[in-house]
Order: sequence, then C-alpha cells, then structure tokens
Amino acid sequence: MPVARFIGAPVLTVAIVDGLLAGIAAAAAPDRLVSVALGALAALVGVAVGSALIRPWKARPRAAWPTLALGAQGISMGVLLASALLLYSAAQPDAVAFVAAVALPFPVAMIAQAKLALAPALVRPPSVGASP
Repeated sequence: MPVARFIGAPVLTVAIVDGLLAGIAAAAAPDRLVSVALGALAALVGVAVGSALIRPWKARPRAAWPTLALGAQGISMGVLLASALLLYSAAQPDAVAFVAAVALPFPVAMIAQAKLALAPALVRPPSVGASP
C-alpha cells in the first residue's frame, strides 16, 4: 500500500476544501475565519489519525485492504467528532463556519482516499503471457 497516498490523499483533500472555504469566509465574513481554521484543524486531525491508526505501512494481503480502508474511515469519523467536540467546547467558535469546515471536506476526503489511494493498490497485476 502506498502510505503517502493513503494518508496524504484525504489530508490534502481536506486542506484544499477548507482552503476554499477559508477564502469564501475571508471574502464574505472575515470574523468567521478563525472558526473555519479551527474546523479545518479538527478535520485534518480526524482524517490523518484515522488513516494512520490502521498502519498502512504494514504488509498485508491485497484482499484485506478494502476492510481496513473502511475501518480507517470509521476511525477517522470518530476522531473527527471527538476533536471537533473538544475544539468547539474549548474555543466556542461560530457554529455555522465551524461545522461547515468540519463536515464539508470529510466525505470528499473519504472518496479521495478510496479513489486515489485504494484503487491503484487493488488493481490486479497483469498475468505473464496474457493477451491484452
């Protein structure tokens, strides 16, 4: 499994989506920019920790990866919710901006993880002597 892709794809996707959201917040309501940044932090922690906890650097059979990826996504959701709850209760940011920065990038990040990282790892290598 390409570790950089498995962990990097969702982290980069969260950064891109929340970067766009921060740009919108900066243009529309600059006072909500800190709330977007805190939500982005919660989302980044969630996807990075969830992806890393399944130890993608460990060699495993090819058939085990879909189940592990689903587990990573579940762990990511739990860590994301816990980190969002902790950050929200500590900082009391603007609710709409915070929830948008937490919730919007998560499904996109999970799709990116499945498409960019998991799909190439599950492609069956060509057989020797097989015709194309």
